[in-house]
Amino acid sequence: MIDPRHVGCRAGGRTNREIADRLVVSVGTAESHLGRVYHKLGVRPPFADTWI
Repeated sequence: MIDPRHVGCRAGGRTNREIADRLVVSVGTAESHLGRVYHKLGVRPPFADTWI
């Protein structure tokens, strides 16, 4: 199930750190959840082309 809180935070332009702070989870947890959301939606994460 996609958590609308994560999607809403990302859509609001927040960083992973800001999302984690807002949802009271670790940055790693926020990143993991967002990764699952991107996968389920079949989209690439923002800035995926710049990751090395």
